[in-house]
Amino acid sequence: MAIKFTDNAATTLYVGIGATDTLLQVAPNKGDNFYAITGGSGDYTVITLEDESGNREFIRVDHRPVGSDVLGSVGYPCTRGYWGSTARAWSASTTIVDCRPAAGAFNELVAGVLDEETAFINSILF
Repeated sequence: MAIKFTDNAATTLYVGIGATDTLLQVAPNKGDNFYAITGGSGDYTVITLEDESGNREFIRVDHRPVGSDVLGSVGYPCTRGYWGSTARAWSASTTIVDCRPAAGAFNELVAGVLDEETAFINSILF
């Protein structure tokens, strides 16, 4: 399982969503700006939604096929309110959707490295 990042992944929300919606549609022909994820692979990306007031929500995306402007799927829904953020309703056109480096991502990466180092040390010592 690995978190995936991509550069220049920024667009707007194409269809407004409620606080419990788990599929998101970005502006037409902008989906491929985001990392393509095969549901069930263990890979994922985390996107940020932000409005004009500075409200933000992190969302984990476990599925986005190549060529699709839809993030998430029925079998692999997006996880709302990721990294302790609050799931809320978002408006179309004015909500920014991007893939930005966030503290939660770095914390996950560091924790993964530490877990691997601990496992390696334990395999040598025990």
